[in-house]
Amino acid sequence: MDTLENLNESTKFINPTILFFSALRKMKRAHHMLKAFEIAKKRIPLLRLEIVGSGRSSYAKSFIKKVASSKYKKDITYHGSILDGIEKARIMKKCHFICCTSVREGWGIIVTEAASQGTPAIVYNVNGLKDAVDYG
Repeated sequence: MDTLENLNESTKFINPTILFFSALRKMKRAHHMLKAFEIAKKRIPLLRLEIVGSGRSSYAKSFIKKVASSKYKKDITYHGSILDGIEKARIMKKCHFICCTSVREGWGIIVTEAASQGTPAIVYNVNGLKDAVDYG
């Protein structure tokens, strides 16, 4: 993925938009992101959520059902898996921030990739994620 040379070239979605980009596995805690979105949506009515990721486990299937039954489902876009680097960069550029809720990460490369596209991260204070973020 090429780094965006000028952050002003990053055109964001019109409405504030959270990106969740991860494999849908229990340790990634996608359900935390969905709950946080639903809480924030009460205070930020125009807030949207873009979800990229997939999985075959019972956790993934349960999470996708939770998304489909969310009272805010009209403001959530579930993309499934995105493997194409151009599409990955496009969605990262357009979102206002990425949110990572993993139990742990080796490094949290998705945080670095999003930053390279002008998108800051909100992360849990866990090894790997906190190391990939420059606070402040």
